[in-house]
Amino acid sequence: MNGISARQFVIFAAALFMLALFGGSALAAELALEKKVDGITISATLDHDPPAAGKNNAVVKLTDSAGKPLGDAKVIVEYGMEAHGMSSKVAAKFTDGAYKALLDLSMGGDWYIEVKVQQTGGKKVSKARFDVKVK
Repeated sequence: MNGISARQFVIFAAALFMLALFGGSALAAELALEKKVDGITISATLDHDPPAAGKNNAVVKLTDSAGKPLGDAKVIVEYGMEAHGMSSKVAAKFTDGAYKALLDLSMGGDWYIEVKVQQTGGKKVSKARFDVKVK
């Protein structure tokens, strides 16, 4: 077998199997974030836990104090690294019962994600800030 013993091959194959079985699931887990602000529950999920450097899908769901979904708000997701003076913001689009945005977390480190919600007809902007560690 090209310089490796049958035993080494079996150990290598078993290690690859374990990595595929357990290592992949660790990367597949979503990061769930939630805060209650001004009578609104702001729930956000990111593709990975921990978030990975690069493109990350953010899904935001809003519910009122009675648990009823809110689908008539303006939602802006601001994100950045204060230590580097970086920030970006994106308007989340409402589709399939949730507000969705693509975040480009350009490097690993300490990031903040702030979800800003303005309900239709209202002037008040409710904000929920989440601090995340990007790998």
